[in-house]
Amino acid sequence: MNARLRVILFTHAFIALYCITCGVLDANGHFRAWLIPNTGVFYCLLASAVVLPVVAAISVVGSQYRHPIILVLTHLAMAAGQFFFGLLPLIS
Repeated sequence: MNARLRVILFTHAFIALYCITCGVLDANGHFRAWLIPNTGVFYCLLASAVVLPVVAAISVVGSQYRHPIILVLTHLAMAAGQFFFGLLPLIS
């Protein structure tokens, strides 16, 4: 895996972990204002659930990575977790 794909993967993993942590803390009674500073950051986190898998899919096309489908599916799984377990509980 080249460095660009690795940076995209770790960036998405960090953002997804942050979102899921915020969702778990929200489920345990912490206030949303403590978890995400403002609505602009919330919308950036929401947009990253869509943008980062697309960027990864575009980056895989130009590289010689052996398992591109597994990498894209990993990003889609992280995006689903980020949205359903992290950001969606903060909305409700």
